[in-house]
Amino acid sequence: MAFPNCWHKVISLLTDAGHFSARVVTKLMMIENRIETGALGYLHPGWDEQYYPEGLPEDWRLDYYSHHFRFVLMKPDEWLSSSGDDINQWLQDVTDSFKFFLSIDAVDVNDKVIEQISLIKSGLAGQLQGLVIMQYDSHLPDVIMKALCALTTVHVDTDKTDQLPVEVKPCWRKARPVPGSVIGFLSREESKDIRVMRAYIEDFIKVCDPQQAYLVYEGDPPPSKTMQDAQVILQMLM
Repeated sequence: MAFPNCWHKVISLLTDAGHFSARVVTKLMMIENRIETGALGYLHPGWDEQYYPEGLPEDWRLDYYSHHFRFVLMKPDEWLSSSGDDINQWLQDVTDSFKFFLSIDAVDVNDKVIEQISLIKSGLAGQLQGLVIMQYDSHLPDVIMKALCALTTVHVDTDKTDQLPVEVKPCWRKARPVPGSVIGFLSREESKDIRVMRAYIEDFIKVCDPQQAYLVYEGDPPPSKTMQDAQVILQMLM
């Protein structure tokens, strides 16, 4: 998408100041992005009063988060014990276009996890976009991987990309520029400087899936303000 020249000047000034206004970000949220920004998890103690309004109940936070971002990569403690009622509440908290990804460490994947993913898939349907397996250092048993792939798209955060089954998608990181990645990660350290972050985003744009991709911000907590700034940068670059 191309911006008028005046927009480029405004965004340039905001970039120089290291700050994008909430109004700019809100307006840009109305535009469909080929690359979306979101967080690894939406429940972080560090976001209390720093991102979420003071006193906002925990069960209102997904609703609030979904007004700023269009997807979330849920941490295991946000979904592993969820009930059917919890899943229905997620759907009530977000719009139909909001997407969910689930994260899990490779060592924690088992039959019980597969059953839980199946429950979530039955509730979220197309709004469940995939499973992201973290710390994947070795192969999961074929029967486990096939069961996961039958439920949803599987993404793997690993340096051993040449050992993955063809249907499994490797994740992008700055040190691992995998072509065609749908999921990319930026650490809190990598997003401290807005100009450095912009360079990383440009690198991701060059190699990510040309149809739709998702840039996940990590951290304890993730940098919510920087994530919103990244939305403006993406609109400027796309």
